[in-house]
Amino acid sequence: MSWIVIVFVLLSLVGSMMWMMPSPRQRVQAFFRREAMQKGMQVRINRLEFPRAIGEVEPDIQSCVAYALPRIGINTRPAVAKVTPWRIVKVNGHANRGLPEGWCWAKGEGVMGDVTLEKLRDIIQGLPADVYVLESTPLSVSLCWREQGREDAVDNVKQVLERVISELS
Repeated sequence: MSWIVIVFVLLSLVGSMMWMMPSPRQRVQAFFRREAMQKGMQVRINRLEFPRAIGEVEPDIQSCVAYALPRIGINTRPAVAKVTPWRIVKVNGHANRGLPEGWCWAKGEGVMGDVTLEKLRDIIQGLPADVYVLESTPLSVSLCWREQGREDAVDNVKQVLERVISELS
């Protein structure tokens, strides 16, 4: 009888330690986030209100992990004032003027000209499949993704953000 109690206590201790260990998914997320910070990106959790999808009554509010690349050298008020903020979301919604199928404006619809919209559509076509938010503010450009992919996924994310800064600013 005492052996059963000892085995039960040992199994509960081992089980508790295993429960505290990060899962394989959490290890991948930590790897991606560490890589991003080493490459000069900021990783933060944003709470975003998504636009209403077609057929939905209320907008969805989600927390997402945003990988942001700061706009370097844009620290004067006139330069900041020139950058118009916008956000697009991978939602099939009504506010989709100028965007590919399945993408919708959450902020900034109608602020871009046709040439800039064409560049944005080209950037969207090259996005990794698990990106679901792309945003530009006067201080940074960011995207939210599901943190899946190979080891070079963070490099791909950084290239997309650099391309948005260089082509859409």
